[in-house]
Amino acid sequence: MTPQPQVKPTSTRVDRLGIKPIESSGAMLQEVFNLDEGPVTLIFPSNLSPESYEELEDGLQFFLRRAKRRAEVRAQGEESPIALKPADHSGSAG
Repeated sequence: MTPQPQVKPTSTRVDRLGIKPIESSGAMLQEVFNLDEGPVTLIFPSNLSPESYEELEDGLQFFLRRAKRRAEVRAQGEESPIALKPADHSGSAG
């Protein structure tokens, strides 16, 4: 059997921005939610303090608000072909 070459993970947006993930000091948990568009994966420390839980809750609420806005914009674009047309900002009267 021929050994398979190691596949290096592709860079993520986090890598391109130069932000390095913080190393965990303990066990991690993973939750996966399968949506029609693809999986959503959350990875988090298993030993969250009450303060860290509050921070996580706030961060997830922020994420969900942004995701909702994106989904609404996408739905509006799919419902109305006019919404996909670029706006004319030339300032000239027709």
